[in-house]
Amino acid sequence: MSHERRSLQRLNANRQILIETLNRNGLRIQASMRNYSAKGLCVSLGQHLPAGTLVSLNTEGLLMLGEVVWCQPTGDGYQAGIELEHLLSRLSWKWRERSTAKITERTREETTKALHR
Repeated sequence: MSHERRSLQRLNANRQILIETLNRNGLRIQASMRNYSAKGLCVSLGQHLPAGTLVSLNTEGLLMLGEVVWCQPTGDGYQAGIELEHLLSRLSWKWRERSTAKITERTREETTKALHR
């Protein structure tokens, strides 16, 4: 998705994440989270995942369910955008709140800087 079409700001991340497809194959793929927002994330991975693939994502005790929205080749693998459907741990609300708080604070700082230029 182009930056212009995004309604939520993304935060950079460099975190390992385990992706498991929720279909008959049940593929398990180690990936790297590149950035995230309260509604989705971008990952780098070693193989293609078709758009529409339902996945579970697990990182640092946080289990999420989502759907692959896009997947494109890069020079050394693939990047995929995943829209989050559910966060399934006690930490999930804290993660979403922390994401939203960071985005709100960053937006506030950027607005203040822009007004004082």
